Amino acid sequence: MKIIKNKRKNIFANINLSEVFILKYMKDMPSEALKLYIYLIYLETNQINIELETIAKEINISLKEIKASFDYLQEKGIIIMMEEGYYLVDLQEKEVMELYTPKVTANKDMLESNQKKNNKREKTINDIESMYFAGNMKAEWYKKIIFWFEKYNFSNEAMLGIFSHCFSEEVKPIAYVETVVKSMADKGVITIGDLSKQIVNYDKKLKIIKFVKTELNLYKALTKPQERIVEKWIFDYEYDKEQIKLVIDKTVNAQNAGFNYLDKIITEWHQQGLKTVEEILQYEKENKEKLEEKKKEKNSKKSTNNTSSNNTENREQRKYEDFQVFDLF
Repeated sequence: MKIIKNKRKNIFANINLSEVFILKYMKDMPSEALKLYIYLIYLETNQINIELETIAKEINISLKEIKASFDYLQEKGIIIMMEEGYYLVDLQEKEVMELYTPKVTANKDMLESNQKKNNKREKTINDIESMYFAGNMKAEWYKKIIFWFEKYNFSNEAMLGIFSHCFSEEVKPIAYVETVVKSMADKGVITIGDLSKQIVNYDKKLKIIKFVKTELNLYKALTKPQERIVEKWIFDYEYDKEQIKLVIDKTVNAQNAGFNYLDKIITEWHQQGLKTVEEILQYEKENKEKLEEKKKEKNSKKSTNNTSSNNTENREQRKYEDFQVFDLF
């Protein structure tokens, strides 16, 4: 019997009984099941793998009672049986999930449906272990995957797809996968179709963020507000690298040309209904011509004013000179 748990050796380690177990499950539990559960915690804590016959001998109950106790613990949702062994459920996490899950009355069809769903999920978890962990997935992964299934209601195909996406190049830590899982859930992903669309968007966002950082010579990760600005350019305005490069090139010599300044220009393009590079270039060309025309007009007025001022000065100078000549006589 295999315990799905992190490999860890403890000598005379303490074992912990959950307060939820003591208050909710222990009082009605048959003594054989109670003995078995406490012994399973001991085995998990010390990472010991032994056969059912040995367990029966160690806690002094029959093999028949051992099997019945396993069935009881699984029925109560305290453990989950799998082909390769069993998994101890995090009862505190389970309690939180039950508190925030709407209560419904179970009937035979619902129970059968739930059993089928659990069987499919078990197969999915086994596939993930086989494909991405070489058959040696740690217990924390099991706990997280089951939790993600329950909390976010992913389809089996979507869960496999998330792991395929995250592990496409190398094994990722659990924190990384959890970030992706939460991101996909926030975007309403449930089915593989939802996931495929979001993965395309996710990959596109990462590529454009990398492009923007390179173009702006940024070496640190973008802040969350900066990421949201880039997302707006991509998904709300539907601009790609070509349009974004135009605004970066336009502001390359501008002082304090931060993200807000770039965003102001791109938002103006969007508000003007500009989509293609050609439309933007034409718009910028016309704006430049208008600015040059205004500049010429301003310079022309300035020149006229200067000429008028010079004429006035010349007349005053001549009057002064005439006065001087008259005075000499």
